[in-house]
Amino acid sequence: MLNRISVLCGSVAPFGCGVLDYSERLNTEFTRLGLQVQAVHEPVTLAGVSSILGKIRNARPDILLMQYPNAAYGHSLTPHLLANVAGRVPFVLTLHEFEPAHPLRKLSISLLTGAQAIIVTNEMDRSHLVKWYPWVSKRVRTVPLASNITGRPWQPGPTFTVVYFGLFRPGKGLEEFLQCARLVKARTSRIHFRAIGTLTGGAAEYGRAFLEEARTLDMDVLVGASEEDVATALSSASVAYLPFPDGATARRGSILAAANCGLPLLSTTGPFTTPELAAALLVASSPASAAELLVSLLEDPQRLVEAHVRSERFGKAFTWESVAERYVDVFNGARAPAGH
Repeated sequence: MLNRISVLCGSVAPFGCGVLDYSERLNTEFTRLGLQVQAVHEPVTLAGVSSILGKIRNARPDILLMQYPNAAYGHSLTPHLLANVAGRVPFVLTLHEFEPAHPLRKLSISLLTGAQAIIVTNEMDRSHLVKWYPWVSKRVRTVPLASNITGRPWQPGPTFTVVYFGLFRPGKGLEEFLQCARLVKARTSRIHFRAIGTLTGGAAEYGRAFLEEARTLDMDVLVGASEEDVATALSSASVAYLPFPDGATARRGSILAAANCGLPLLSTTGPFTTPELAAALLVASSPASAAELLVSLLEDPQRLVEAHVRSERFGKAFTWESVAERYVDVFNGARAPAGH
């Protein structure tokens, strides 16, 4: 019976790390499921390997889980060494963002392919991982991300509002969102637009230009809003327009956040848009087709309600509880004798 797990994920406090945040939220859910969790957050260095191994062996875990890569591990190969000398404990690796990783990082993963199971968070990463390491294909499991935005019931306000949520930087669909707003504003004043996001240091000039353009379109802009304010803004909108250049995927946090609030989803599709996500979407391949669809939805509230139901159904698969339960399934499979 699965009782105890040890989780390797380095910490670089006071600096932030998205993988560490993910690991801590997941550990909380493991505890709620009744598991004893040993979180090993110290950076893995050669000098510290024996100490960490001692802690793991004293905890006598049923599973050793590593969240990789993370900010604390950096470019070090010591975590790879630790995973290979941890003894007979079944080893499960969660591999984050494999597709965009540097080729040297991808090459280093060869030292971790002995894991009993490898978890990736999206089909794009799975596809690229299996191309690099075909022999792991039967041990790779896709467990999607969960939204960091706590869901709220969808309660759209009296004004038909189209919302964007994401980073204010190039390549995130903002240009298409602005173009759609221009086209809609030329046809009707009954649709309002709202953008929620964060300005990033590397794209500060782009962000300022976006804010100036948004003002000319009488667009509401929320910059750096709290998770609570984001949830309120999403759940009170009529529809989310998220036009990703490479298509909607479940790796997009904005898609998951909107679905978690049951917000109708208007987006694009691409090669890694899963059938489940495609079924939840209102699809528009261009800002012009999105504008046409939005204007039509003004007179077709039933279609909007149907899109809400599909979005809400999709979002239920991406709660932290459901993610933790899928991890437990992977753990049990990793502990099963070979051939079972």
